[in-house]
Amino acid sequence: MTAPAPVILLDIGASLIEGPPKAPARFVAAALGLDEAQRKRLDRCLLTTAIESPADLAELLVGEFQAGRPEAERAAADVWETQVTGPSVIEGAGALLSALRDRGLRYGFVSNIWHPYAASFKRLFGPLAHSGLTVLSYRVGVAKPDPAIYRHALAAAGCPPENCTMIGDSYDNDMAPALALGMKTVWLMHRPDKERTYRHGVESGELPRPDLIVPSIAALTVDDAGVSSASLTVR
Repeated sequence: MTAPAPVILLDIGASLIEGPPKAPARFVAAALGLDEAQRKRLDRCLLTTAIESPADLAELLVGEFQAGRPEAERAAADVWETQVTGPSVIEGAGALLSALRDRGLRYGFVSNIWHPYAASFKRLFGPLAHSGLTVLSYRVGVAKPDPAIYRHALAAAGCPPENCTMIGDSYDNDMAPALALGMKTVWLMHRPDKERTYRHGVESGELPRPDLIVPSIAALTVDDAGVSSASLTVR
């Protein structure tokens, strides 16, 4: 039996697209006066629940967070609009996906994301976003860093972890669980201030080191050798 081809898995938010400046749970929490514990619970709900319209979100806010209906409907409509129109492509992301596609390499997506942000991703990348291997937290009901979402992706890919490479900007969500499962890893240092503690841990040897650490996705190329830690190189 022929072994499945290796696969590159990519995070989406802050790895391929970025913005708007305020995360959706923070946006809604500010609009409705939710406290920090409620904001965190809302964030988890958004990432692990199939909320596919502003009306769905308003119902959640009324039912689970005791928001008044007019306020909930207004907040839902406003945050939906920012999530659909606010994101933009990170420089170099389109070029990398194009290179993967053009060379016939398998790639897919594993991301903590909710419906309108996923819709923005598809709008911004067009055919490049249409992979047969797309594992989104709100679709599978589990979010990173839970290793279950990675196991789901590995099963869908039909390949062992050592033949899969995870590319992402977050050590906690992307690197640590992928490394623990034996996957190859590429850490995008788009946001060095946010990742400072983890970077110190890696540099001191307290945390496992990813196969590659690069300043941005624009610094990556894919050669013709196939998908491996050696084939992802820094420009």
